[in-house]
Amino acid sequence: MNSLTTKLSEHFALAEFVRSSTAQRLGIDNMPDAEAIENMRHLCTGKCGCM
Repeated sequence: MNSLTTKLSEHFALAEFVRSSTAQRLGIDNMPDAEAIENMRHLCTGKCGCM
């Protein structure tokens, strides 16, 4: 299971991407699956080929 304290890079934590007052208010599970987390990690570290 992934923790909200999971670091995606030196500067970003998973919590920064999933925190949402709307999701909380509506009871929406905003936690991404393992593949999405890995994609976010690549995005945050510049390894996605998009930079």
